[in-house]
Amino acid sequence: MGFLQGVLPDYFTHRNPITQVVDTQQRTLLNIAEQGHVFYPGTVLTTVTPNGTGSIVETVGTGSGAHPLFNNFVGAVYFGFRNYVIQAGCDAANGIPSNY
Repeated sequence: MGFLQGVLPDYFTHRNPITQVVDTQQRTLLNIAEQGHVFYPGTVLTTVTPNGTGSIVETVGTGSGAHPLFNNFVGAVYFGFRNYVIQAGCDAANGIPSNY
């Protein structure tokens, strides 16, 4: 992203370190913002729950970083899109027609 440096804030063009914990038994994905991440400290927990006609994908973010409103906006856009992709993939894997 070097061509965007100076155009976008540093937190878009630099590494934002996270630790990611995947629990396949519980169907969860936990992102933990590490020091140096724009939204540190904070976590994002995504849970995929099988449903009779597909899957329910839920994401909950927590944190107390310096940019709470921006964090909420980015979280809704980024994780909302990601959840859509996860749900569409789960549905396709189970032979459920796409309604999207």
